Amino acid sequence: MKKAFLRLKYGEKLKRRRKKFLRFETTFIPQTEQIYTGVNELANAELDFDKFICGSDNIWNIHNYDPAYILSFVEDSSRKFSYAAGFSVTSLPAAQVKELMPLISRLSVISIRESDGYQFLRDYFPEEKLRLDLDPTLLLSPAQWSGISQKINHLPPEYIFCYIIGDETDARNAAKELSKETGIPIVNIPHATTLQISDRGFGDDELFDVGPQEFIYLIQNAKYIITDSYHGCIFSMLFHKKYLVFERFKEVDGKANLNIRIKNLLDQFFVFERLMVNPESNVKDAMESPIDYDAFDSKLSDLRSDSIYYLESICKGGEQIE
Repeated sequence: MKKAFLRLKYGEKLKRRRKKFLRFETTFIPQTEQIYTGVNELANAELDFDKFICGSDNIWNIHNYDPAYILSFVEDSSRKFSYAAGFSVTSLPAAQVKELMPLISRLSVISIRESDGYQFLRDYFPEEKLRLDLDPTLLLSPAQWSGISQKINHLPPEYIFCYIIGDETDARNAAKELSKETGIPIVNIPHATTLQISDRGFGDDELFDVGPQEFIYLIQNAKYIITDSYHGCIFSMLFHKKYLVFERFKEVDGKANLNIRIKNLLDQFFVFERLMVNPESNVKDAMESPIDYDAFDSKLSDLRSDSIYYLESICKGGEQIE
């Protein structure tokens, strides 16, 4: 009943948000004129492409699985690759292993986003067929992202930006504590991906008319950032912000393994201390603890070059990819 009330209250505002996302897709992401609504339509389509790449965010997650995300509709004779495919698990039920592995085996190169997913696949495929690559959002520089950001008027001169997708209260309580201690207001994107009860009345400014371009602007100009989002974490790092990350799911939750991708990301860049697992910790002290962004930039540069080389190799022929 509470969510039904929220749908009525915020329906029109969320519709405006969806329009911004659609406009972003049509402006920045090249797409076919034909829309395919399922794997059967794709299988019956005459797709005139030289190569196919599937990727990346959680496409092989068992909670969202679709065989189209492993290019099941593509003929065996066509060259197929993945790029930074996401599992967000360390193991799979036997029935899903039986279904997924034959499809994944059809790929010429298997590129994974999370180190746990990479280790998991080593039990099924030779290591020379596997790669660990960056999430595609990390392939662009902060300057490139800034070039498409969209200014939001009437923001406070300083603000705590909250991008909290889950319904847990720890992150929101931490933001309230930080706001109380610093006097800096909270700017929140409520109901970011689905209606969440915990977002009711949370934040000094609730922003609904926000798409990807406005999201980038909010990250760029925030004093502090609190998030439970993988990409909230990525963009915070890209723009060298002071940020804290919270687990979206509790260990008793059936989706707790979705926390793995954030943990793998923080491990990859040696910033695991940005993950807040103790709600009793002082939020301001944790937020102000130094981040070695010189080390982050150096490692990111190396990893970005390697991932771009892989993609360029696919485009050039894809016959000799390491």
